[in-house]
Amino acid sequence: MYATAEAFRKRGEFTHAVFAQLAEEPEISKEHHSYWDAFRILESERPAAGLGGVCRIPWSSILKYAEHYGMSFDETERFVDIIREMDATVLKSAESKPSEPKKPSKPK
Repeated sequence: MYATAEAFRKRGEFTHAVFAQLAEEPEISKEHHSYWDAFRILESERPAAGLGGVCRIPWSSILKYAEHYGMSFDETERFVDIIREMDATVLKSAESKPSEPKKPSKPK
């Protein structure tokens, strides 16, 4: 859990369920923060999917990001692999969530 959130929790100031969930989340090492930050940015590049679906982050967007930050060929290959793996996890999670059927609206 983040140190500041932990301090607030100990004082009883964070009682919302989201903070209990944060306590269960794995810590991201400092060396991996750049991948997480990149992934969060690249998520906005997802094309719109119909019916609430989720599409993959385009490969071209990942390459543009790597090029923008001057990554070497080897760094780019590793970066693409990591982002693709993170993306696959999101897609798998989205697929496993059952979609809730919409309730018919009542006539007025």
